[in-house]
Order: sequence, then structure tokens, then C-alpha cells
Amino acid sequence: LNDPYVWSNFAITAKYVIVSVVGQLLVGFGVAMLLNRDIPLKGLITTLLLLPMMLSMAVVGLFWKLLYDPSWGVINYALGLGNFEWLADPKMALYAVALTDIWMWSPFVMLLSLAGLSAVPKHLYEAAAIDRAGPFYTF
Repeated sequence: LNDPYVWSNFAITAKYVIVSVVGQLLVGFGVAMLLNRDIPLKGLITTLLLLPMMLSMAVVGLFWKLLYDPSWGVINYALGLGNFEWLADPKMALYAVALTDIWMWSPFVMLLSLAGLSAVPKHLYEAAAIDRAGPFYTF
């Protein structure tokens, strides 16, 4: 514990955990709120959104490595960044890996949140609408 690298690595890990967990919660719960409504093809959309969670970590790692590729990666092409190296830049690598983690595990948060949201009876939402409760209070 007296080694200065231990505390530096601890801070980097804590930053990664905070970014990943907050991102997963925001994305997962937001998508669950959208899927809690009556929309067409809800089952198909839910199944497609659950696919990243079902893939192995090796496949996800290779997939995102190709997306982040500096020469012909889709992300650099879409953003018009040229040959920016996402995984080689010390300041951006943490966020690039966290984005991959958020993409892979947000469906798990979505699934848990959607289960909880769908357990709320519809008559409670109807009663809230009669009482003129806004979206914040209905939430």
C-alpha cells in the first residue's frame, strides 16, 4: 500500500467503475422506461436489445476493437476523426472501454428495470392521470 502506483491504479479503477455503472443505469433504465409503453414489435425490440448481453466477452472485445480501429474503424469514419487511436490515448482509453462495458451490460439493467416497471398495475397510472399527476410524480 505504500507504492504510489497502487493508489493511482485504485483511482483509475474507481473512475472506470463509476463511469460504467452510472452509464449502465442511465441507459438501461431509460430504455426500460421507453419499452414500458405499448409500442408495436415490443417483443422483437426487447430481444434485439438483449443480444449484446448474450455475446461472449471475447466476441464483444473483438467487435469493439474493430469499431475503434484507427485506420478503418466505423467510429472514426462516422465522426470524421481520421486516424484517432481510441485505445492508445491514455485519456480516452478508459472511456472507450467503459462505453464497451455500458453497451454490453445495459441490457441487464434494462431487463431488471423492465420487470419492475411492468409489475406496477395499470390502474395506478390511470389513478395518477385522474389526479393530474405529472410525469415526475407518475414516475
